[in-house]
Amino acid sequence: MTSVWAPLALTAVTGAMLALPLAPALVEVWRRKDAGPLPVRGDNGDIRNFALLFRQRIEPLQPALISCAQSNSVVEARLENGDYALLIGKDGACNLDEERFSTLVLFARQALLHDQVIFEKDVYAAAGLCGGRNNIFRALLGENNVTLAEASQVLRWIHVEGELAVGRNSDLGSRCSSQKVIYFGPGCRFQRVHAPTIATSNSAPLLSTLSNCIPPTHATTGPNLGRSRIHGSLHLGSGEVLLGNIVATGAICIEEGGRIHGSAKGNGDIELRRQTRIDGSLISTGVIRIGAHCMIKGPVPAEHEISIAPGTRIGTPGSPTTVSAPRIRIAPDCVVHGTLWARLEGSVGE
Repeated sequence: MTSVWAPLALTAVTGAMLALPLAPALVEVWRRKDAGPLPVRGDNGDIRNFALLFRQRIEPLQPALISCAQSNSVVEARLENGDYALLIGKDGACNLDEERFSTLVLFARQALLHDQVIFEKDVYAAAGLCGGRNNIFRALLGENNVTLAEASQVLRWIHVEGELAVGRNSDLGSRCSSQKVIYFGPGCRFQRVHAPTIATSNSAPLLSTLSNCIPPTHATTGPNLGRSRIHGSLHLGSGEVLLGNIVATGAICIEEGGRIHGSAKGNGDIELRRQTRIDGSLISTGVIRIGAHCMIKGPVPAEHEISIAPGTRIGTPGSPTTVSAPRIRIAPDCVVHGTLWARLEGSVGE
C-alpha cells in the first residue's frame, strides 16, 4: 500500500509547490482587479512643480495674508495639516528679532530681510523681497521680483514670477526658475536653472535695467543642408564656413571666426575658439570648451563638462534651448535662453 501511494503523494506535493508562486497571477487572470495603466507623473518634469504645490498648500491662508497687509500686523496661523505659518503684513524691513524661523513664513508686502537669517521652512513673498547677506532659505516662492544678497543659500528650490537677482558666492540648491530673467553674480553655484533669459555678470545691475544689458538675438532658418560624417577629427580653420550638419568620430576644433550652418556632434572633446558660431546644436561625448563671444542657437549637451567663456550667447529669446552636463563652468557676461542643467555642479566664474 505504501509503495503505491508514496509516489503519488510526492508528485502532488511537488506540483503544489511549483504552482504556489503562480497563484497570484492565476487569480489576477481570473478576477482582473489590478489590470490598468501605469501611473504617470502629472508634472511632466516641470521645474516649477514644487512651487505650484506650495502655492496650492498656502491658498487657504491668502485671505488672512491680505488682512495682515491691510492692518500692517504680524499674525500666526495654522494650516489644515497642523503646520504653523507666520503671516507678516509689515512693509519694508523685517523688524522681528528672530534670527531663525522654524515655521512657514508668508510676507504680504515688500520685504527687506536682515543679514544671517535662517528660514527652516518654506518662504512665500506676495510682493518683492530683498534678502540680506548669508540668508538661508529652505525654499522660496516669490510672486514679484526677488533679490538675494551675497552668500545666500537656497537648500531646495526657488521660483520667482518676476525677475531674480542672485548675489555673488550664493548657492541655489537643486532648482531655480523665473518667469522672466535670472541674473547671477560671480562665484554663484547652481544645478538646474530655467528662465527665458539667464545672465551672468561681474557687477549687479538693477533688475529693471537688466533686460537692457542683453542684446537681442534673432533666429534665422535656412534650407535643409543634409548631414556629413567624418571618420576622425574635424578641424575648421579661422573664418571657414561649413554648410550642413556634421558628425565626427573624433574631436572637433573650430578656429576663431569659424561657422557651421547646422549642428555638430563629436565623439570626443569639442573646442570652439573666439567668435565661433553654430546655427544648430553642439553635442559631445567628452568636454566642450566654448571660447569668448561665441553664438550657439541649439542645445549644448556634453557627457563630462562644459566651460563657457565671457561674451557667449546660447539660444535665442524666441527659441530657448538647454545646456546640460555633469559640470558646467560659465564665465561672467554670458547669456543663456532656456535651461542650464548641471547634474553634479554648476558655477559662475569670478
